[in-house]
Order: sequence, then structure tokens, then C-alpha cells
Amino acid sequence: IASVKRDRTVATTVDVAAQVVCREALGDAGAAFVGEETVVDGDEDALRAVSHAASRSVDDVRAALEECDGILSAPRYWCCDPLDGTKAFIEAADSGKQYVFGLARVDGERGSADVAVMIAPKWYDGCGVELVAMRGGGCF
Repeated sequence: IASVKRDRTVATTVDVAAQVVCREALGDAGAAFVGEETVVDGDEDALRAVSHAASRSVDDVRAALEECDGILSAPRYWCCDPLDGTKAFIEAADSGKQYVFGLARVDGERGSADVAVMIAPKWYDGCGVELVAMRGGGCF
């Protein structure tokens, strides 16, 4: 576990590392970035664990997390929940419980997503499923 958040839920190293990598990959995509895992409250051990998991320096992790607090009123922003279902993820790998990675690009003027991706690696008997949707373009 990387940290216990203000709402007393947990963020694993995987949560935070996935968000850091996603933030960096979308860094120049012309939109702000809002991530669920914005803080590893001064825990240097957690920062080092995330740094190792994300293959990034501690300074890069710290900078990426600081940039994950985008402005929800921006004209366009990415919204990332790197691991929805953390409790299920923490439980044994064969528990059968579900967790997903979610990412959406939100049109701030409409207040809704125009592109979204949802990945559920354990869905459908563990084979996994990836869903991509685009406003006016369908879902695949």
C-alpha cells in the first residue's frame, strides 16, 4: 500500500505508478490532467516504491503527481482513475473480484466525456476486456 488517502481509502503503489505513467504519456496532449491519486502524503518510502514501479526518478514521480491536480473547469481535460476497485485488486489474484483502469477525456464545456477507455483485466473468466468509446463513434 502506497498511502492511506484523506477519505481513509487506500492507494496502492500500482494505483499511483499507473497514474504517473499515464500522466507522463498524456503530458503534451493539449489538455489538463486530473487524477484520483494526487498525493502520497510526504511518505518517502511510498515515493521510492512508486518510483521503482513506474521506472521513474522520485523527483519525476513527485512532479507528475503535482501535475495531476488539473482544473475541472478547463476547456478539455483527462480524468484518470488508475485502479478502480483497489480492495479487489489487493485481495488474492484468484479472488474473482473485479477492478478496472479508467481514463476519459472530458469536454469541459459539455461537462461530459468525448473519449473514454475502460480496461478490466480479469473480466470474462480472467481473459480481460478493453473498451474504447468515442462520442458519435460508438464503443468497441
